Amino acid sequence: MDKKALKILTDTHWSTAGWKRDFKTTPADFEYAKSKGLMFDDIFVDHKQIIEWLLSAFENTSRKHIVKCFLSSLSTRQLHLRSSLSSYAFARHFPRHNFLFNDPYYCNVCGIYKNEKQLGNLNVLNFERIRWGGVRLTNPLYTAFNLDIINKEETPEPNIEDVDILNNIIATIKGCEPADRPNQLEKRLAKLLKSNTAERKTVIDILGVCGILETKQHKGFFDNYIPLNKRADRPVNKTDWEYPVDWWTGQDGINKAALDFYFKDYLK
Repeated sequence: MDKKALKILTDTHWSTAGWKRDFKTTPADFEYAKSKGLMFDDIFVDHKQIIEWLLSAFENTSRKHIVKCFLSSLSTRQLHLRSSLSSYAFARHFPRHNFLFNDPYYCNVCGIYKNEKQLGNLNVLNFERIRWGGVRLTNPLYTAFNLDIINKEETPEPNIEDVDILNNIIATIKGCEPADRPNQLEKRLAKLLKSNTAERKTVIDILGVCGILETKQHKGFFDNYIPLNKRADRPVNKTDWEYPVDWWTGQDGINKAALDFYFKDYLK
């Protein structure tokens, strides 16, 4: 990844104080980062176009490639490779559908905002993908973009350390106390993974979208696609956890079918 282009992308969105209010860069810097594949022209897309992009990108995606990308990110901390796993999981059963709503603004099926052409800022999505391993894991535009761009990556080969980290994560999940929630799991993973809190939370959320971490009442996306209006929030103050991980406890354990589907070749 080109360091100068990455700095341009980062400086456009982030400062020592956090998110910038205005995402501005010079035309010359933008063109340089664009030439290196890290920044993109604005796009204007509607609900139908996003859906078709997502489905097309998924059809061109290999599960083995996605799994290897995720695994190889564990030791190298190449976070841009990580969330393709949740994007693949989200897209597996994703339905082609029309814009359906009770709320006039959001599609009840997928959550896309409005049924008309609007700005899709791929630069923000790419910044989040590279910096934290993805943020909007169940956002259809992010999923389409993420799968499309990961398909252009050469397939990495996970090393022994990657496999050990995966198996230690699985063992740690299995060793959780019945009442443990995602916050406790996140702290346990700190000893296993070179990461900060946000990165560990993303890993846990990814496993939830995959259906590896779910509950009997609140399923991930392994067996079926879960429409937006069926993804219940916990009856507590809003948390930062994605559905379904927000409902998970240590007592729920691991969905072995989902775990094997993605990682059988790497489990010890």
